[in-house]
Amino acid sequence: MITYSLNLVFRSKLRTFLTSLGITIAVILLSLIIFGMNGFKDVITGEFTSRFKPTEIVVSTTGFNFISPPSSDESEVKEPVRMTTEVIEEIRMLEGVKSIDPIVLVNGMQIKIKGETGVFSPSFIIGTDLAGDSSMFMGFEGDRNILNDGEAFVSEDIANFFNINNQDIIGKTVVFEASSGGLLGSQTKEQIGKSYEFEIIGVVDSGADRTDSVISIKEASEILAVTGGFDNGEEFLSLAGYDQLLLEANSEDDLESIKNFITDNYGLQTFSSEDVLEFLNLITAGITFVLIFFGLVSAFVASIGIINTMVMSIYEQTREIGINKAIGASNLQIMGIFLIQSGVIGLLGGILGMSIVFAVTTIADPFIVELLKEQGFNTEKYFTFDPITVIGIVIGCIVVGILAGIYPAIKAARLDPVKALRFE
Repeated sequence: MITYSLNLVFRSKLRTFLTSLGITIAVILLSLIIFGMNGFKDVITGEFTSRFKPTEIVVSTTGFNFISPPSSDESEVKEPVRMTTEVIEEIRMLEGVKSIDPIVLVNGMQIKIKGETGVFSPSFIIGTDLAGDSSMFMGFEGDRNILNDGEAFVSEDIANFFNINNQDIIGKTVVFEASSGGLLGSQTKEQIGKSYEFEIIGVVDSGADRTDSVISIKEASEILAVTGGFDNGEEFLSLAGYDQLLLEANSEDDLESIKNFITDNYGLQTFSSEDVLEFLNLITAGITFVLIFFGLVSAFVASIGIINTMVMSIYEQTREIGINKAIGASNLQIMGIFLIQSGVIGLLGGILGMSIVFAVTTIADPFIVELLKEQGFNTEKYFTFDPITVIGIVIGCIVVGILAGIYPAIKAARLDPVKALRFE
Protein backbone atom coordinates (compact mmCIF):
# COMPACT_ATOMS: atom_id res chain seq x y z
CA MET A 1 0.00 0.00 0.00
CA ILE A 2 2.86 2.37 0.82
CA THR A 3 4.64 1.62 -2.46
CA TYR A 4 1.41 2.12 -4.40
CA SER A 5 0.77 5.44 -2.61
CA LEU A 6 4.29 6.67 -3.39
CA ASN A 7 3.81 5.75 -7.07
CA LEU A 8 0.65 7.88 -7.11
CA VAL A 9 2.50 10.80 -5.50
CA PHE A 10 5.30 10.80 -8.07
CA ARG A 11 3.07 10.01 -11.01
CA SER A 12 2.44 13.74 -11.43
CA LYS A 13 5.72 15.25 -10.26
CA LEU A 14 4.96 18.86 -11.21
CA ARG A 15 1.61 18.90 -9.38
CA THR A 16 3.17 17.27 -6.31
CA PHE A 17 5.96 19.86 -6.32
CA LEU A 18 3.60 22.80 -6.68
CA THR A 19 1.34 21.46 -3.92
CA SER A 20 4.23 20.88 -1.53
CA LEU A 21 5.50 24.38 -2.32
CA GLY A 22 2.79 25.85 -0.09
CA ILE A 23 4.09 23.77 2.82
CA THR A 24 7.64 24.79 1.89
CA ILE A 25 6.80 28.49 2.12
CA ALA A 26 5.10 27.99 5.50
CA VAL A 27 8.15 26.04 6.77
CA ILE A 28 10.56 28.77 5.61
CA LEU A 29 8.48 31.44 7.33
CA LEU A 30 8.07 29.52 10.60
CA SER A 31 11.69 28.36 10.69
CA LEU A 32 13.13 31.83 10.12
CA ILE A 33 10.85 33.18 12.85
CA ILE A 34 11.81 30.50 15.36
CA PHE A 35 15.55 30.38 14.64
CA GLY A 36 15.73 34.14 14.12
CA MET A 37 14.10 34.93 17.47
CA ASN A 38 16.25 32.31 19.19
CA GLY A 39 19.33 33.93 17.66
CA PHE A 40 18.17 37.37 18.80
CA LYS A 41 17.57 36.05 22.31
CA ASP A 42 20.99 34.36 22.41
CA VAL A 43 22.77 37.54 21.28
CA ILE A 44 21.08 39.73 23.90
CA THR A 45 21.53 37.07 26.58
CA GLY A 46 25.20 36.72 25.71
CA GLU A 47 25.64 40.49 25.86
CA PHE A 48 24.22 40.72 29.37
CA THR A 49 25.85 37.59 30.77
CA SER A 50 29.24 38.73 29.45
CA ARG A 51 28.79 42.21 30.89
CA PHE A 52 27.28 41.31 34.25
CA LYS A 53 28.23 38.54 36.60
CA PRO A 54 25.32 36.52 38.03
CA THR A 55 26.16 38.05 41.43
CA GLU A 56 26.16 41.69 40.26
CA ILE A 57 23.39 44.22 40.88
CA VAL A 58 23.02 47.62 39.24
CA VAL A 59 21.38 50.24 41.48
CA SER A 60 19.91 53.51 40.24
CA THR A 61 17.42 56.16 41.32
CA THR A 62 15.37 55.59 38.14
CA GLY A 63 15.43 53.75 34.86
CA PHE A 64 14.43 50.12 35.49
CA ASN A 65 10.63 50.32 35.74
CA PHE A 66 10.38 48.66 32.34
CA ILE A 67 11.80 45.51 33.94
CA SER A 68 9.96 45.52 37.26
CA PRO A 69 7.06 48.00 37.40
CA PRO A 70 6.38 49.74 40.71
CA SER A 71 3.68 48.50 43.05
CA SER A 72 0.13 49.63 42.31
CA ASP A 73 -0.24 50.51 45.98
CA GLU A 74 1.20 54.02 46.16
CA SER A 75 1.62 53.72 49.91
CA GLU A 76 4.22 50.99 49.33
CA VAL A 77 6.28 53.07 46.88
CA LYS A 78 9.12 54.82 48.69
CA GLU A 79 10.53 57.98 47.17
CA PRO A 80 14.12 57.25 46.12
CA VAL A 81 16.85 58.81 48.22
CA ARG A 82 19.95 60.43 46.79
CA MET A 83 22.84 57.98 46.55
CA THR A 84 25.20 60.00 48.70
CA THR A 85 28.43 58.78 50.25
CA GLU A 86 26.58 58.02 53.51
CA VAL A 87 23.98 55.86 51.76
CA ILE A 88 26.68 53.95 49.88
CA GLU A 89 28.52 53.21 53.12
CA GLU A 90 25.31 51.89 54.67
CA ILE A 91 24.75 49.59 51.69
CA ARG A 92 28.38 48.50 51.78
CA MET A 93 27.86 47.24 55.36
CA LEU A 94 24.92 44.99 54.39
CA GLU A 95 25.39 41.27 54.93
CA GLY A 96 26.24 39.53 51.67
CA VAL A 97 27.71 42.60 49.94
CA LYS A 98 31.16 41.81 48.55
CA SER A 99 31.99 45.10 46.83
CA ILE A 100 30.34 48.30 45.66
CA ASP A 101 31.52 50.69 42.94
CA PRO A 102 29.72 54.03 42.46
CA ILE A 103 29.34 55.72 39.06
CA VAL A 104 28.55 59.31 38.08
CA LEU A 105 27.44 60.49 34.64
CA VAL A 106 28.84 63.61 33.00
CA ASN A 107 26.39 64.87 30.38
CA GLY A 108 26.40 67.91 28.12
CA MET A 109 30.02 67.55 27.01
CA GLN A 110 31.64 67.16 23.63
CA ILE A 111 34.92 65.38 23.00
CA LYS A 112 37.95 66.50 21.01
CA ILE A 113 41.35 64.92 20.53
CA LYS A 114 44.16 67.44 20.76
CA GLY A 115 45.84 67.84 17.40
CA GLU A 116 42.97 66.19 15.51
CA THR A 117 40.10 67.76 13.61
CA GLY A 118 36.48 66.99 14.42
CA VAL A 119 34.17 67.12 17.42
CA PHE A 120 32.43 64.10 18.90
CA SER A 121 29.05 65.29 20.21
CA PRO A 122 26.97 64.43 22.11
CA SER A 123 29.20 62.33 24.31
CA PHE A 124 28.58 60.01 27.24
CA ILE A 125 31.27 60.31 29.90
CA ILE A 126 31.26 58.37 33.15
CA GLY A 127 33.23 58.75 36.33
CA THR A 128 34.18 55.50 38.04
CA ASP A 129 37.14 53.94 39.79
CA LEU A 130 36.53 50.57 38.12
CA ALA A 131 39.49 49.04 36.31
CA GLY A 132 39.51 49.13 32.51
CA ASP A 133 39.38 45.34 32.36
CA SER A 134 36.40 45.03 34.73
CA SER A 135 33.25 43.17 33.68
CA MET A 136 31.60 46.51 32.90
CA PHE A 137 33.56 46.64 29.63
CA MET A 138 33.74 44.09 26.85
CA GLY A 139 37.46 44.59 26.31
CA PHE A 140 40.44 46.79 27.16
CA GLU A 141 43.72 47.83 25.51
CA GLY A 142 46.39 49.69 27.41
CA ASP A 143 49.51 49.32 29.49
CA ARG A 144 47.72 50.27 32.72
CA ASN A 145 44.06 49.69 33.65
CA ILE A 146 43.78 51.98 36.70
CA LEU A 147 43.17 55.70 36.27
CA ASN A 148 45.20 58.34 38.08
CA ASP A 149 44.55 62.08 38.16
CA GLY A 150 44.59 63.63 34.69
CA GLU A 151 44.08 60.30 32.91
CA ALA A 152 41.19 58.83 30.93
CA PHE A 153 40.04 55.84 28.93
CA VAL A 154 38.25 56.37 25.64
CA SER A 155 36.02 53.95 23.78
CA GLU A 156 36.73 52.30 20.45
CA ASP A 157 33.96 54.50 19.00
CA ILE A 158 36.06 57.57 19.76
CA ALA A 159 39.15 56.05 18.14
CA ASN A 160 37.12 55.08 15.06
CA PHE A 161 35.50 58.54 14.86
CA PHE A 162 38.90 60.26 14.70
CA ASN A 163 40.31 57.51 12.40
CA ILE A 164 43.02 56.53 14.88
CA ASN A 165 43.79 52.94 15.79
CA ASN A 166 43.62 51.89 19.42
CA GLN A 167 47.37 51.77 20.00
CA ASP A 168 48.06 55.16 18.40
CA ILE A 169 45.36 57.02 20.35
CA ILE A 170 46.95 55.95 23.64
CA GLY A 171 49.16 58.81 24.84
CA LYS A 172 47.16 61.51 23.09
CA THR A 173 45.16 64.15 24.96
CA VAL A 174 41.36 64.03 25.08
CA VAL A 175 39.57 67.34 25.68
CA PHE A 176 36.11 67.73 27.24
CA GLU A 177 34.21 70.95 26.83
CA ALA A 178 30.59 72.09 27.07
CA SER A 179 28.55 70.85 24.13
CA SER A 180 27.69 73.59 21.65
CA GLY A 181 24.11 72.38 21.42
CA GLY A 182 22.03 69.39 20.47
CA LEU A 183 19.55 67.28 22.33
CA LEU A 184 21.88 66.46 25.22
CA GLY A 185 23.78 69.72 25.29
CA SER A 186 23.56 71.68 28.54
CA GLN A 187 25.55 74.87 28.37
CA THR A 188 25.79 76.62 31.70
CA LYS A 189 27.37 79.92 32.59
CA GLU A 190 29.96 78.14 34.72
CA GLN A 191 31.01 75.74 31.94
CA ILE A 192 31.15 78.10 28.97
CA GLY A 193 34.76 78.58 27.93
CA LYS A 194 36.05 75.82 30.22
CA SER A 195 37.80 72.71 28.93
CA TYR A 196 39.24 69.67 30.67
CA GLU A 197 42.26 67.76 29.35
CA PHE A 198 43.18 64.17 30.13
CA GLU A 199 45.89 61.86 28.89
CA ILE A 200 44.51 58.72 27.24
CA ILE A 201 46.04 55.62 28.83
CA GLY A 202 43.67 52.96 27.50
CA VAL A 203 40.86 52.07 25.10
CA VAL A 204 37.75 50.24 26.29
CA ASP A 205 35.25 48.28 24.26
CA SER A 206 31.90 49.42 25.62
CA GLY A 207 29.92 46.90 23.57
CA ALA A 208 26.39 47.99 22.70
CA ASP A 209 26.49 50.68 25.43
CA ARG A 210 27.42 54.30 24.80
CA THR A 211 30.34 54.92 27.14
CA ASP A 212 32.57 57.27 25.19
CA SER A 213 35.11 58.08 27.87
CA VAL A 214 35.94 57.13 31.45
CA ILE A 215 37.59 59.30 34.10
CA SER A 216 37.96 58.92 37.85
CA ILE A 217 35.06 59.72 40.16
CA LYS A 218 37.11 62.45 41.80
CA GLU A 219 37.66 64.35 38.57
CA ALA A 220 34.14 63.68 37.25
CA SER A 221 32.67 65.09 40.45
CA GLU A 222 34.86 68.20 40.11
CA ILE A 223 33.45 68.81 36.61
CA LEU A 224 29.90 68.27 37.87
CA ALA A 225 30.55 70.59 40.82
CA VAL A 226 31.41 73.42 38.42
CA THR A 227 28.27 72.74 36.38
CA GLY A 228 26.02 72.63 39.44
CA GLY A 229 27.58 75.50 41.34
CA PHE A 230 28.98 73.39 44.19
CA ASP A 231 32.15 74.37 46.04
CA ASN A 232 33.97 71.17 45.10
CA GLY A 233 33.53 67.54 44.08
CA GLU A 234 33.18 66.31 47.65
CA GLU A 235 30.28 68.66 48.29
CA PHE A 236 28.63 67.54 45.05
CA LEU A 237 28.85 63.85 46.00
CA SER A 238 27.66 64.48 49.57
CA LEU A 239 24.62 66.48 48.44
CA ALA A 240 23.74 65.43 44.87
CA GLY A 241 25.12 61.90 45.15
CA TYR A 242 26.01 59.27 42.58
CA ASP A 243 23.95 58.16 39.57
CA GLN A 244 24.49 54.41 39.69
CA LEU A 245 26.06 51.70 41.80
CA LEU A 246 27.60 48.47 40.59
CA LEU A 247 27.27 46.09 43.51
CA GLU A 248 28.59 42.54 43.75
CA ALA A 249 27.15 40.03 46.21
CA ASN A 250 29.04 37.16 47.80
CA SER A 251 26.73 34.65 46.12
CA GLU A 252 23.55 34.48 44.04
CA ASP A 253 21.67 33.44 47.19
CA ASP A 254 22.29 36.93 48.62
CA LEU A 255 20.90 38.81 45.60
CA GLU A 256 17.21 38.85 46.50
CA SER A 257 17.67 39.95 50.10
CA ILE A 258 20.05 42.76 49.10
CA LYS A 259 17.75 43.99 46.32
CA ASN A 260 14.71 43.94 48.62
CA PHE A 261 16.55 45.84 51.35
CA ILE A 262 17.76 48.55 48.96
CA THR A 263 14.31 48.96 47.38
CA ASP A 264 12.38 48.93 50.66
CA ASN A 265 14.69 51.22 52.63
CA TYR A 266 16.00 53.60 49.99
CA GLY A 267 13.39 53.43 47.21
CA LEU A 268 16.15 52.78 44.67
CA GLN A 269 15.69 50.68 41.54
CA THR A 270 17.75 47.51 41.24
CA PHE A 271 18.27 44.91 38.56
CA SER A 272 20.51 41.94 37.99
CA SER A 273 21.21 39.83 34.93
CA GLU A 274 18.46 37.44 36.08
CA ASP A 275 15.88 40.27 35.95
CA VAL A 276 16.94 41.26 32.46
CA LEU A 277 16.89 37.68 31.18
CA GLU A 278 13.41 37.07 32.61
CA PHE A 279 12.17 40.26 30.95
CA LEU A 280 13.88 39.28 27.69
CA ASN A 281 12.29 35.81 27.76
CA LEU A 282 8.86 37.37 28.23
CA ILE A 283 9.30 39.83 25.36
CA THR A 284 10.77 37.32 22.88
CA ALA A 285 8.11 34.74 23.75
CA GLY A 286 5.35 37.27 23.06
CA ILE A 287 6.86 38.42 19.75
CA THR A 288 7.54 34.84 18.66
CA PHE A 289 3.95 33.82 19.43
CA VAL A 290 2.55 36.65 17.30
CA LEU A 291 4.89 35.90 14.39
CA ILE A 292 4.22 32.16 14.57
CA PHE A 293 0.50 32.91 14.28
CA PHE A 294 1.11 34.44 10.85
CA GLY A 295 3.22 31.42 9.94
CA LEU A 296 0.35 29.12 10.91
CA VAL A 297 -1.99 31.10 8.64
CA SER A 298 0.44 30.31 5.82
CA ALA A 299 0.33 26.62 6.79
CA PHE A 300 -3.48 26.73 6.74
CA VAL A 301 -3.43 28.15 3.20
CA ALA A 302 -1.00 25.39 2.20
CA SER A 303 -3.35 22.74 3.62
CA ILE A 304 -6.16 24.08 1.41
CA GLY A 305 -3.86 23.51 -1.56
CA ILE A 306 -3.32 19.90 -0.47
CA ILE A 307 -7.07 19.35 -0.13
CA ASN A 308 -7.63 20.73 -3.62
CA THR A 309 -4.89 18.52 -5.08
CA MET A 310 -6.17 15.39 -3.37
CA VAL A 311 -9.75 16.03 -4.48
CA MET A 312 -8.56 16.44 -8.07
CA SER A 313 -6.57 13.24 -7.64
CA ILE A 314 -9.77 11.39 -6.67
CA TYR A 315 -11.45 12.39 -9.93
CA GLU A 316 -8.41 11.30 -11.91
CA GLN A 317 -8.16 7.97 -10.04
CA THR A 318 -11.89 7.20 -9.73
CA ARG A 319 -11.72 4.19 -12.05
CA GLU A 320 -8.50 3.05 -10.36
CA ILE A 321 -10.22 3.27 -6.97
CA GLY A 322 -13.10 1.18 -8.35
CA ILE A 323 -10.66 -1.49 -9.53
CA ASN A 324 -8.94 -1.60 -6.13
CA LYS A 325 -12.27 -2.01 -4.39
CA ALA A 326 -13.34 -4.69 -6.88
CA ILE A 327 -10.25 -6.78 -6.07
CA GLY A 328 -10.90 -6.55 -2.33
CA ALA A 329 -9.49 -3.24 -1.04
CA SER A 330 -11.39 -2.06 2.04
CA ASN A 331 -12.55 1.49 2.69
CA LEU A 332 -9.85 1.76 5.37
CA GLN A 333 -7.17 0.77 2.88
CA ILE A 334 -8.42 3.32 0.33
CA MET A 335 -8.33 5.99 3.06
CA GLY A 336 -4.81 4.90 3.97
CA ILE A 337 -3.63 5.28 0.37
CA PHE A 338 -4.81 8.88 0.19
CA LEU A 339 -3.62 9.78 3.69
CA ILE A 340 -0.17 8.44 2.84
CA GLN A 341 -0.18 10.56 -0.33
CA SER A 342 -1.07 13.75 1.54
CA GLY A 343 1.41 12.95 4.33
CA VAL A 344 4.22 12.43 1.81
CA ILE A 345 3.38 15.78 0.17
CA GLY A 346 3.68 17.41 3.61
CA LEU A 347 6.97 15.57 4.22
CA LEU A 348 8.43 16.71 0.90
CA GLY A 349 7.40 20.31 1.62
CA GLY A 350 8.96 20.13 5.08
CA ILE A 351 12.27 18.68 3.86
CA LEU A 352 12.50 21.17 0.98
CA GLY A 353 11.65 24.08 3.30
CA MET A 354 14.21 23.11 5.93
CA SER A 355 16.86 22.60 3.25
CA ILE A 356 16.27 26.11 1.90
CA VAL A 357 16.31 27.60 5.42
CA PHE A 358 19.55 25.79 6.24
CA ALA A 359 21.20 27.04 3.04
CA VAL A 360 19.96 30.63 3.46
CA THR A 361 20.91 30.92 7.13
CA THR A 362 24.33 29.37 6.52
CA ILE A 363 25.06 31.96 3.84
CA ALA A 364 23.53 34.88 5.77
CA ASP A 365 24.97 34.06 9.22
CA PRO A 366 28.47 35.59 8.70
CA PHE A 367 26.97 38.84 7.36
CA ILE A 368 24.54 39.12 10.30
CA VAL A 369 27.36 38.42 12.78
CA GLU A 370 29.49 41.13 11.15
CA LEU A 371 26.65 43.66 11.36
CA LEU A 372 26.10 42.80 15.02
CA LYS A 373 29.79 43.21 15.78
CA GLU A 374 29.73 46.63 14.14
CA GLN A 375 26.95 47.56 16.58
CA GLY A 376 29.05 46.42 19.55
CA PHE A 377 27.65 42.94 20.13
CA ASN A 378 30.12 40.13 20.77
CA THR A 379 28.89 37.02 18.99
CA GLU A 380 30.36 34.40 16.68
CA LYS A 381 27.13 32.80 15.46
CA TYR A 382 23.54 33.99 15.08
CA PHE A 383 21.50 31.09 13.72
CA THR A 384 21.71 27.85 15.68
CA PHE A 385 19.81 24.80 14.46
CA ASP A 386 18.16 22.75 17.17
CA PRO A 387 17.70 19.17 15.85
CA ILE A 388 14.61 18.65 18.00
CA THR A 389 12.99 21.80 16.56
CA VAL A 390 13.88 20.73 13.01
CA ILE A 391 12.40 17.27 13.53
CA GLY A 392 9.33 18.82 15.17
CA ILE A 393 8.75 21.13 12.18
CA VAL A 394 9.06 18.25 9.68
CA ILE A 395 6.69 16.08 11.73
CA GLY A 396 4.31 19.04 11.88
CA CYS A 397 4.35 19.21 8.07
CA ILE A 398 3.44 15.53 7.85
CA VAL A 399 0.60 16.06 10.33
CA VAL A 400 -0.69 19.07 8.36
CA GLY A 401 -0.60 16.98 5.19
CA ILE A 402 -2.48 14.09 6.80
CA LEU A 403 -5.10 16.39 8.32
CA ALA A 404 -5.60 18.08 4.96
CA GLY A 405 -6.02 14.66 3.35
CA ILE A 406 -8.73 13.39 5.71
CA TYR A 407 -11.68 14.81 3.75
CA PRO A 408 -10.40 13.62 0.32
CA ALA A 409 -9.57 10.20 1.84
CA ILE A 410 -13.09 9.79 3.26
CA LYS A 411 -14.54 10.93 -0.07
CA ALA A 412 -12.46 8.34 -1.93
CA ALA A 413 -13.36 5.55 0.52
CA ARG A 414 -17.09 6.21 0.06
CA LEU A 415 -17.02 5.83 -3.72
CA ASP A 416 -19.35 3.17 -5.06
CA PRO A 417 -17.08 0.62 -6.79
CA VAL A 418 -19.66 -0.07 -9.52
CA LYS A 419 -20.06 3.62 -10.39
CA ALA A 420 -16.31 4.09 -10.11
CA LEU A 421 -15.65 1.34 -12.66
CA ARG A 422 -18.05 3.00 -15.11
CA PHE A 423 -16.41 6.42 -14.64
CA GLU A 424 -14.66 7.73 -17.78
